[in-house]
Amino acid sequence: MGTVNKPKVRQRVRSRVGLLARSLGCCALIFLAAPDLSVAEEPRGEVSVHRLSDLDLWLPTVFYVDEMYVDTGRLDWEKLLVASTEAVERFVPTARFRRVVEESLLEVEVGQHHHAWKAGRLGSAEELSVVMFQVASFLEQNVDPLTLPVLPDLTPLEGVEFAMVNGMLGTLDPHSRLLTPLETRELDQENRGAFDGLGVVLSDGRGPIEIVETLEGGPADLAGVRAGDVLVRVDGENTLNMSLDEVVEHLRGRRGERIDLVLDRVGEAELLHVPVLRDRIALHP
Repeated sequence: MGTVNKPKVRQRVRSRVGLLARSLGCCALIFLAAPDLSVAEEPRGEVSVHRLSDLDLWLPTVFYVDEMYVDTGRLDWEKLLVASTEAVERFVPTARFRRVVEESLLEVEVGQHHHAWKAGRLGSAEELSVVMFQVASFLEQNVDPLTLPVLPDLTPLEGVEFAMVNGMLGTLDPHSRLLTPLETRELDQENRGAFDGLGVVLSDGRGPIEIVETLEGGPADLAGVRAGDVLVRVDGENTLNMSLDEVVEHLRGRRGERIDLVLDRVGEAELLHVPVLRDRIALHP
């Protein structure tokens, strides 16, 4: 098995302070915020390059856990490896892993591609990181990004790395996870107590996106949007092709910006076209 230059990696960790921005309390609870990856909206056929093998999210996180996690009894490096690979299997439909500690073996398949490594029982963050570097390099070479789920603010291979990291963190406790840039912004908005948007509550996304409630005096209410309206299009894009998170992200924007909604309202023969100006929405009025 190879080795990791621990001091060099730890220096790299400290230089990426944004990744380690949140540690809540002094108990066994880790709540990390990833740096804003600034991923631009792109056509589905033009995927941004993310070097999964660099482990830019994994390395800072695993060494932060190694140094800072209070309940060291939970740091079973073998369990962290298995949980991380299981999370990759859930995110990458064609990936399959097989770990046999007694044979010092780790195997991975992606479609028709197969590889196996000799890796004895893991006993440190460094040993785990060496294995995950090999896994990440194999995935980077053999996974087709166009077959992966689309997540807001992330390229497909960034999504793979978030899956790797959060699979590992999930073995520690239910609250240990790495936030995506979108989740970080939403958390910041909640902490500030306000955001810029329309002032609507949406249905849970199972079926057509429906307006459940409008904030009295809010932008949507003033523009004539009503509870029960079905949101058909947002700025020309059909909501049938969007997840609930994507719809929410489209509705939010800067104060004073216009957004054009197309609504289906019971009792109306035709779809309604409703322009709305975004405004500041207080979360706790």
